[in-house]
Amino acid sequence: MKPRINYRIRAIFSLLLIMASAACSSEISSTPLAQATGLPATQTPVQTQATAKLPVDITALCGFFGLSPKTVEVDQPIVLFWRWQATTEAYRQDYINTVSFSLSLDGQSLDVSQAGVELINDAKGFGALWHMPAATLPVGTHQVVYTEVLSRQITDGSDSNKDGQPDTYGPGTTTYPSCTIVVK
Repeated sequence: MKPRINYRIRAIFSLLLIMASAACSSEISSTPLAQATGLPATQTPVQTQATAKLPVDITALCGFFGLSPKTVEVDQPIVLFWRWQATTEAYRQDYINTVSFSLSLDGQSLDVSQAGVELINDAKGFGALWHMPAATLPVGTHQVVYTEVLSRQITDGSDSNKDGQPDTYGPGTTTYPSCTIVVK
């Protein structure tokens, strides 16, 4: 399992670096840089304001949850994520040990080994949240397909159908309805 990486902090840090580099303009002097750019020694470069955007979180299961399509602006970074929730730490760990994932974007497999994972303990229970690195998509309509493979039957400890028995999942493969992302 990869170490916990807070991708929001990483994105904010990157944004600050971009903004700092855009703000750091000084008068060009007779240096090799000035000579290489062809600017006179007293001319300052045109300053541009960085307009980096913070990532938008989109669940890879947005089609399953009825949240599809998702619309984002051009050059808007997105972070695809998915989560598992259980009633105990042991059930959460059982899921982590049993599951494998695949994720495709427009029919091309994504490298899910690049996903970070965060273990969450909150009022909802014990969760595991996976998130892909932030990325931008070109203008157009894109399809994300999330597939989960469970090597054996497991439970999350809940009883959503109220039959007095814990819900079970697997073994087997589940391909969820696609998540449509529209970039305008």
